[in-house]
Amino acid sequence: MISNAYEQDFVEETASVVKPYHYTGCGLPNVYLVGVKFKSFKDGEQSAEIPSLPDLLKAIATALVGKATPLTGGEVRFLRKRMGFSSSTFAEIIGTNPQHYSRLENSVVPLQIQTEKLIRLLYTVTAKLPKVAQKVATTKWEAGFDHKQNIIASKDTSHVWHVQFDSVAA
Repeated sequence: MISNAYEQDFVEETASVVKPYHYTGCGLPNVYLVGVKFKSFKDGEQSAEIPSLPDLLKAIATALVGKATPLTGGEVRFLRKRMGFSSSTFAEIIGTNPQHYSRLENSVVPLQIQTEKLIRLLYTVTAKLPKVAQKVATTKWEAGFDHKQNIIASKDTSHVWHVQFDSVAA
């Protein structure tokens, strides 16, 4: 007789606005998914079925580029990886050395406004997003440090990922 012990080790749920799935697999600590099925195991671990993962990552990147608040170092790293550049190559592209770029990605030093705009525009060019590029080129935001926002992603009835930001008290 086969035991059902494995089946009893987890609970299957669908992420909701009230209880979203905390998705850390993209490298960002503040991404939450709504509408995906996930399993919660007794040991506290979770596992999710994420449909259209490349589309989700592109939706997150596009939302990051178009957001009205400064990018964090982790968000810069996320965008660089979506563009397919190594950190040393990307440092050269944006006109800095690898050591300084590492400090940018690790939020040790803040991004200068010009560098941030360049990074956002580079993503829009590599992802072929002319409307977002125009918005980035004309947006004025203040460089900042430690601005915290959660990224909430959900799929609509047409199975298209939509991303929004939710401010978090520091």
